[in-house]
Amino acid sequence: MHICRILVVEDYEPLRRLVCSLLQVDHFQVVGEASDGLEAVQNAELLQPDVIILDLSLPKLNGLAAARQLQKVAPEAKVIFLSDETSPEVAREAFNIGAAAYVHKLQTYNELLPAIERVRRRKQAVAQHPLCRHEMIIYSDDEGLLESFSEFVVSAMKSGRPALVIGTPSLLDGILHTLTTEGLDVAAALDAKTLIAVDVHELLSSIMVNGCLDPIRAQNGSVARLDELARVANGGRIAACGIVAPILWEQGKRDEAILLEALWDELLTEYEIDSLCAYSAHSFAGDRDTCRLRSISDRHTTVYSQ
Repeated sequence: MHICRILVVEDYEPLRRLVCSLLQVDHFQVVGEASDGLEAVQNAELLQPDVIILDLSLPKLNGLAAARQLQKVAPEAKVIFLSDETSPEVAREAFNIGAAAYVHKLQTYNELLPAIERVRRRKQAVAQHPLCRHEMIIYSDDEGLLESFSEFVVSAMKSGRPALVIGTPSLLDGILHTLTTEGLDVAAALDAKTLIAVDVHELLSSIMVNGCLDPIRAQNGSVARLDELARVANGGRIAACGIVAPILWEQGKRDEAILLEALWDELLTEYEIDSLCAYSAHSFAGDRDTCRLRSISDRHTTVYSQ
């Protein structure tokens, strides 16, 4: 098993010692420690660790500023922020500059090791499965959306892959009806968790705080559902389709939509997901939206119209 080499950056020595003690497991190796941002950058450039545990509140150079420099001196290292900051705005900025995970200090015991394991699996998955599907469809009407999602989910389930579908209640009802007409036992699939159907409005209410995306809630919620599907997939691929980011896009929350797509990208290879997002053509009406279309389409492997 590959040893994961870790640099721990924390100015509060008792917590730094605690983190280092938690990392004393067979496949982890603490290769260095730092107590301020400048020292973190210097050590990272010298040591080239796989993972950097990085405090946000550091002397000399704060965590966010240090992370930007770490991208330059240790581009292969994955940064996991460890912070007592609960602000979604701060977490969002951390993810925007490339954080692989964000762990609150109060949850160090429970969440740090699982976060490192996820990052570690993700790096291995990228090496082993460089090709993943993150497709984007631009649909013209609700009928086209239903047809595209139904075809996607039916194909997945008939080939034995578990599926996650996120949509409005009417869209979910339409997809479940189509599955039934195709001869699939919907009730049994829902009970066995080979099919998970999620109301997009309920999901958005759980990951938005004061009208802004909370990336920690978004990441944790996605991981929880994907873990369920991964257990029944038994090493196989997972299918997922949804309209979460597209709804944020339609609401004018462009940055939140792009961030959510970026967070989703981080999970694609770890769980071997075939993913389909659906954006309404009305979201990109007019020539002035060409740049906006490009900014969201660049987050996908394939873009096509229905």
